[in-house]
Amino acid sequence: MNNWKVVEDCDAYNYVLEINHKKYGRYVWVTETIDGYNVEVCIGNSFKTLMTCKSLPSAKRWVAVYLQ
Repeated sequence: MNNWKVVEDCDAYNYVLEINHKKYGRYVWVTETIDGYNVEVCIGNSFKTLMTCKSLPSAKRWVAVYLQ
């Protein structure tokens, strides 16, 4: 089972999961946007969106399939 943590950021809820991925680093974030939910990783000093999903469950499922 994934151990997602909720991160309260101003007016939105974001989610973070520790993945320890060789290419994408230690954490992955799912952030709510106007278009849906972005799956993001931090590479260097900037965030990179890997995928935008329509729902939170689909974003978490994408992480489970492609990053774990």
